[in-house]
Amino acid sequence: MKRYLKILLIIMTCFILGTGNVEAKSYIKDLFQAGDNISVDKELNGTAFIAGNKVELNSKIDGIGFIAGNELNINYDQDYMFGAGATININNNIEKDVFLAGEKVNIKETSNLNRDAYIFANTVNIEGSIERNVYVYSTTVNIKGTIKGNIVVSAMEINIDDNAKILGTLKYDENAVIEGIREDIKTKTYKIETNEITFKEYATKFISSYIHIVLLAIVLVFMCENLFKKSLKQTEELNANKILILC
Repeated sequence: MKRYLKILLIIMTCFILGTGNVEAKSYIKDLFQAGDNISVDKELNGTAFIAGNKVELNSKIDGIGFIAGNELNINYDQDYMFGAGATININNNIEKDVFLAGEKVNIKETSNLNRDAYIFANTVNIEGSIERNVYVYSTTVNIKGTIKGNIVVSAMEINIDDNAKILGTLKYDENAVIEGIREDIKTKTYKIETNEITFKEYATKFISSYIHIVLLAIVLVFMCENLFKKSLKQTEELNANKILILC
């Protein structure tokens, strides 16, 4: 394990030395952010780890976004998205798969999820469009938008709006209370075993673990930044000594 870490450190150090210290510092601060209120207003070129009380994503992450916080607002088109928070609002398009965990997840009318969605939340509101399949673990699910694939729901309560469209099959727990079911919606039921552990306990543990992972990644990167600075300084001193010897 130590060997692999050393190899990784050498590779990353070489990258830093090749790109320059100023660019590396900017790169790290852009892609690894933590604070109270964070607003991302410029495109981030690479996978980003962002944690804050309130996170506003107003620009694209050209990679995978790992976002954690109390309130997350995804206001700009993204590729892949991993989000965890008390309230998550998806206000725009997600081009590929999305994984969300929170107290409340809102897929707004202005949004379109172009691939599969995996949602773990106490309350899930689907008002936008989902191009493929949806997998939901929740207490209450409200469907008002369009789901072009299948939707698998583990929930106590499912509400289907009159204008909702489900082109695939709705699969749900036979013990769930379901409102608004229509003849044009294909359904399939299944039975799950009763679990004494509540959803809130599951959600709290999952979200807490996720946020800790994001924060740990941010801390580790900034620690590595200090190591890279030290390595760069030593390299510069070494080069200077070589030049003096040659002279």
